[in-house]
Amino acid sequence: MLTLAITKTIATAAVEVHFPEAILRASRNAAIMADAAHVILTSDARANTGNFYIDEDVLRKSGVTNFDHYAMTPGVPRSKPTDAPRGPRPAGYPARST
Repeated sequence: MLTLAITKTIATAAVEVHFPEAILRASRNAAIMADAAHVILTSDARANTGNFYIDEDVLRKSGVTNFDHYAMTPGVPRSKPTDAPRGPRPAGYPARST
């Protein structure tokens, strides 16, 4: 098992519907996850099992230096997942730690 995580928001339908437009514009497209997954899945499985990866780190280590083509809106500073508004939790979810 391995984990591939993000450091910036990804422009998904959920982000488009549930977050302000500014968050969507500052997000990256999903191709960054696909490209990072491809790098991981085409490398030695024994070296990757049990690891935790960050999409941008994986791509940097594979030689990617320009991430502009992953931007939903070029020139807009990237949005971090922590930039998203934090509304009330749905019923049944545990309280957030602060």
